[in-house]
Amino acid sequence: MELWVRSQDKKRLISVTNLYIPISRSGEDFSIYTFDTDVMLGTYKTKERAIEVLDEIQNFMRDYAWAKKINRLGEEIDMIPKPILIYNMPKN
Repeated sequence: MELWVRSQDKKRLISVTNLYIPISRSGEDFSIYTFDTDVMLGTYKTKERAIEVLDEIQNFMRDYAWAKKINRLGEEIDMIPKPILIYNMPKN
């Protein structure tokens, strides 16, 4: 499965494999970055909201996890072509 995320400012559409929220200094916003390219995708006022957005992405991906199945030989096969997923980062 391939996941694409559109940045909060709508200027980037990036294929992602790992996302993270770096440690924030007191008084700063909390941002979500791609781990492999270190691109900032969105910024949120609280750590809780940033984690909530990561939860939304996780649930979005889980909803499409049914695209594979195990055949009678125990091999994993595609049930349908792998979807290309695009998640739009929400505003604050």
